[in-house]
Formats: sequence, C-alpha cells, structure tokens
Amino acid sequence: ETDILVPIPRDMSEYVLKITYMSKDNKYIASENFAITPPILVKPKLEKPNYKIENGYINISFDSGNMKICKKTGEITSYILNDTQLINQKPRLDAKGILPNMYRKTLDNDRFIKILWSFLGTLKAKPRHISTKIIENNNKLKVVSKYSFRSFTKVASAVVVKEIGANGEILVDMTMKKALKLAFYSDIVRCGTTLELSRNVENITYYGLGDKETLSDFN
Repeated sequence: ETDILVPIPRDMSEYVLKITYMSKDNKYIASENFAITPPILVKPKLEKPNYKIENGYINISFDSGNMKICKKTGEITSYILNDTQLINQKPRLDAKGILPNMYRKTLDNDRFIKILWSFLGTLKAKPRHISTKIIENNNKLKVVSKYSFRSFTKVASAVVVKEIGANGEILVDMTMKKALKLAFYSDIVRCGTTLELSRNVENITYYGLGDKETLSDFN
C-alpha cells in the first residue's frame, strides 16, 4: 500500500480525483472519477417579479418578457423573451418543463442494473403532480411543486423549487427521494429534469463543470 497526500486549496472550486488504470505494457484500461470536494454554489440575488394568478396559471411578467406556470402540473408552459417563445409548444415527451424525470441515456455500466430497474418499474415511472404553491418571503418569489413517481407502486418522490427573478432568471432546485425500502434498492441512480426548448433557439451554452471533464452520469 502507498499513501499519497494531495493538498487541496481552500477555494470555491470542485475537485475531482481521476484514477486511470494502465496495463503492464502501458495500455489504457479504464478510468474513474471521484468527487473530493463538492462545489460551493453561489446563488444569484433575484428580485421578486410581478405576477398574478388567472385561470389556473401563474402569470409572471419581467423585463422584456413573461412566463406562465400551470398550477395543475407545475410546469412552465410558456416563456417569452424579446418576443421569442423559448419553450416548445408541442414537446416530443409531452412535457414542457421544468419537470422531474427518472431517465438518462443508458451507459455501459447499466447493462445489468437496468434489469433491476425494469423489475422495479422505474423504466416506465413518470411524475404525477401532487401540488404547486407560491411562497413569498424576503422579497423573493418561489414556486414549489411536489411530485410522486409510480409504476406498480410508488418508487420515488420529488420536490422542484423554482425561484424566479424580475429579469426572468430562474433558479431551480430539485430534491428526489426513494420510496421503496428494499435492501437492493439503495440509490436512485437515474434522475434529472425535463425541459424541451423551441426550435427557434439555435445557440445554447451548457456550462457543466466548466473546463473540467463532464460525464453523462456525473453531473
């Protein structure tokens, strides 16, 4: 055994340990990433926008645009900025966003575990809306939506909090918890959010981990 001491600076960066496995003849075998320090999120200070509730929708107006959130589903059904609709009005997955899901693209390591997912019904589990409410405090506007995921039984629950600013900026925080108490179901290995953009949107920037490695099952 060999102990290796790596000093980690005390700053706001996220540090990841990458271990690469090589053969004796110096050929690449595989590599793994391990999170050493979690990122320190700096949340923007958002001012409360103007809003009103009409016909089951939360209508929010802000600089250069407006937004609609359906109280029956919690999803953003319309987001118009500078006279451009940013959300696809005929989404392929029948969900405009921002909704929780239990889907991501299958990886090589999922070849066998997906058999368990199929047994639990998570491959077909879809979010069912429970409630959506508005919270106003400290000059902030938050829309909190609760969901449950069911197949043959309840497999998980999720809470999506959307904080909306006067400039149209949206800060999303999602928490998901498993519902099944099974020894072989220790983690929710697939979770994310769904938002389908309009075809009018051509230039999109995804920041991910910045200049660090970004993996489909890592962030």
